[in-house]
Amino acid sequence: MSGPARFSLRSGLAFRRDPLAFLRSIDGGGDLIRFRAGQSEFTLIKSPETIHRILVTDADRFGEGKWTLRGERVMGDCLITREGDPHRARRALLQPGFDRGRLDRKATALVERAERIEKRWRDGAEIEAGAEMSRLALEIAGEAIFSLDLEDHAETLVPALGTMLHQIPRPGLPWPAGRRLAAARNAGDGVVLDAVASRRASSNGQDDVLSLLLADRGNGGGPLSDRDLADEIGSLLIPRARFRPDTRLDRGGQDVGYHGGRNGRKQEGRPGRRSASRRRARGALV
Repeated sequence: MSGPARFSLRSGLAFRRDPLAFLRSIDGGGDLIRFRAGQSEFTLIKSPETIHRILVTDADRFGEGKWTLRGERVMGDCLITREGDPHRARRALLQPGFDRGRLDRKATALVERAERIEKRWRDGAEIEAGAEMSRLALEIAGEAIFSLDLEDHAETLVPALGTMLHQIPRPGLPWPAGRRLAAARNAGDGVVLDAVASRRASSNGQDDVLSLLLADRGNGGGPLSDRDLADEIGSLLIPRARFRPDTRLDRGGQDVGYHGGRNGRKQEGRPGRRSASRRRARGALV
C-alpha cells in the first residue's frame, strides 16, 4: 500500500488537474494506492482479482459510499443510487434496452444525429467544441437509449443536466445552490415528462429503456410514478451533459490549441500555442 493518506490541498489540485499523472506520481507499486485529495480520502485498487471480489464475488459486503448517497439527493431513486436487491431488480428490468443488437440497429440514426449537428457549422468559423459535443452526446443518448428526439430540447437540457452533475459531489446545498438545483430539476423534468406523455399516447411499440420503464409493474403492482420515471431517465442522461475536449479545430483544418477552461468554458487558442493536447487534421469535424 502506498504511503499514509494525508490532507493536502496541493494533492487535491493536482488530482483535479490531471488524475492519471497524479496517481502515477504517488504509486508505490503495490495493489492499493491511498491518498487524500482535498478533504476526501480515496483508495485506488489495482489488482484485478481484488476488484472482481469487491464488485462481483463479495459485492453484498460493500456499500456504494458517500458519492452514491450524494447522488441520491440529486438523481433520486434510480439504478445508479439503488443498492442490493432493488438495484439488481432495476438492472434486470433495463438490461434488454442495452442489448447490443438493438443498439447496432440504431447506428444509422445516430450517424444522422451527428450529421445534423455538423450542418450547423460553417467553413472557417470556430465552434465551442465542449458545448457542441455535449449536445451531440445528449442527442445520441436520447436516441440510442430512449428512442427520443431531444434536438429541440438540447438548449434546455444540457445546462440543466450540467447543473445537476455539478452538484452530485457537493456535501451540502447552501440556499443559492439548492435553488439552482431545484430550477435545473424542474427544467429537466418538464422535458422528460413531456416525452413520457407522448410515448404513452403513442401506439407504436418500442424496445427501448423508456418503454421498459413504462411497462414495469414492480411498484406494488402498479406503474412507476412520473417522479420515478423522471429520476431514472435523468440519471441516464446526466453523464452526457459535460464533454471537455483538449483540442479545438476549425472547420478548415487549422491546428488551434483548445484549453478546456474551468467549467468547460472556452478560452482563447492561437495556432501554434502549446496546449495540453494538440492534434492536426485536415477537414476534421472534431
